[in-house]
Amino acid sequence: MLEIDWKNGRPIATSTRTGVGYITSQGPPSIPILKLPPDGATNQPNALTCRWDRSLRATGYWFQLAADALFAVNIVDDSTLTDTVRRVTALSDSTTYYWRVRARAGAAASSPWSTVWKLTTVPPGAHPYPVHGTWNMLSLPVHPANPGRRAIFPTSITDAFTYIGGYQKRDSLEPGRGYWIKFPIDQTVYLSGPLIQRDTIDVTTGWNLIGSLGTPVAAASIASIPPGLTTSPFFGFNGFGYTLGDSLRPANGYWVHAHSDGKLILSPSGAIPPENRIQIVSTAEAPPDPPSAGLQRDYRSPSSFLLEPVYPNPFNPTATIRYQLPVNSKVSLIVYDLRGQVMEVLRDSFEQAGYKSVEWNAVRFASGVYLCRLDAASLQDPRNSVIQVRKMVLVR
Repeated sequence: MLEIDWKNGRPIATSTRTGVGYITSQGPPSIPILKLPPDGATNQPNALTCRWDRSLRATGYWFQLAADALFAVNIVDDSTLTDTVRRVTALSDSTTYYWRVRARAGAAASSPWSTVWKLTTVPPGAHPYPVHGTWNMLSLPVHPANPGRRAIFPTSITDAFTYIGGYQKRDSLEPGRGYWIKFPIDQTVYLSGPLIQRDTIDVTTGWNLIGSLGTPVAAASIASIPPGLTTSPFFGFNGFGYTLGDSLRPANGYWVHAHSDGKLILSPSGAIPPENRIQIVSTAEAPPDPPSAGLQRDYRSPSSFLLEPVYPNPFNPTATIRYQLPVNSKVSLIVYDLRGQVMEVLRDSFEQAGYKSVEWNAVRFASGVYLCRLDAASLQDPRNSVIQVRKMVLVR
């Protein structure tokens, strides 16, 4: 007697009953479904990994990559794969490649070839930027030929969300704005175009998600219209939580709280007169949550105690000292000289969890090396505590 197993209206196996049991004949493996890089991806690195979904009944895979859609001359022709990834290296700049995969089940049975996808590698001089395999706060460090989110970040898996009183979805990206964008895995993205050297960014009272330039900008060097605009510190995102930023890094986005409407002027450090620069003050208010409820943590508070590097360093005569408290804490922040003598007590108080900063004005002290020491302990569990020290140099 002949028996047939069916799935989705198609036979997947037949068995013939005999006097001693069943003889089973499985069908061929299913056609692989390509995954990454996405079809039509541009600005791809010269070394990358192609990925596809696992096929039913497959024991191996055959991968081909060519410079033509007919695969007349294969650059890679590998039929020995057992996993669903293939690393490809030494690709040429500004070149379109085509790739496909077929599944194998032993020497005789194979699936048809998958659909053919194409990718284009980066042009010469493209700039690399790392992104996390989660949500990222990003911005444009270059003037791209195509400002579309899919063209700039083809491997991203969400829309781009900017913030104007609330989150708003954007299909195209603008210089000066920050955006939340999610990626499936840690990777490096390559962006092409002239670097943004200077920008003037509108800010409104409250929280603003802003962009950066093509080169780093020290937060303390940012100017404003009107001059002396008061803002919070700048908050970046490291894939796990918010971090205080002493400088704005290319391709990153940053939260900043403005005390009034105005404009921020970003330019290479040192190009702005001191009297035109913003006034950065600590805030007890945390930046808004990321746009996805699917994130697994509350990013509004730091994840651990941390005494940030002093900025600027060396300094004359004032330095900004920032620190992070994950819980409500008893805090002591003291400046010592190298002999261990107390120069000034900056903090000796109970403080709420959050991102903190204090300015030390050393106008009364001589040039030299000083030590800033943070002692902090949780009010609920004193065993949760930290002692951290940072060196700073006063130069007259």
